[in-house]
Amino acid sequence: MGEQTDADQEPAGLRARIASLEETVAWERAARSESEQIAIYAERRRISQMLHDSTCQSLTGIYLNATVTARKFQSMCPDAARELMQLSAQIHKATGELHEIVNSLRSPEQDTP
Repeated sequence: MGEQTDADQEPAGLRARIASLEETVAWERAARSESEQIAIYAERRRISQMLHDSTCQSLTGIYLNATVTARKFQSMCPDAARELMQLSAQIHKATGELHEIVNSLRSPEQDTP
């Protein structure tokens, strides 16, 4: 009665193998999750760079042109100059908001829900 047969040892070996496989699956899930987070962060950085290099730069150019044009019109047509300065202020505000979005995309803390 005290001796174990191969049949008795088989469930223990099977349980150990299942536990090992479960551990391997958990490790692979964690590695895949980390890889996915790295890919998400890289894509966010790419998008933020594109927004900065294109849209932010374009808005800055428009802001500068509107401001310079407003100053040129100041003596000839003060009403038009005032409207252009208001437009410049709106563009400046939109550029600042876009910079905030760009910076939030670059922040890794945004990857967690």
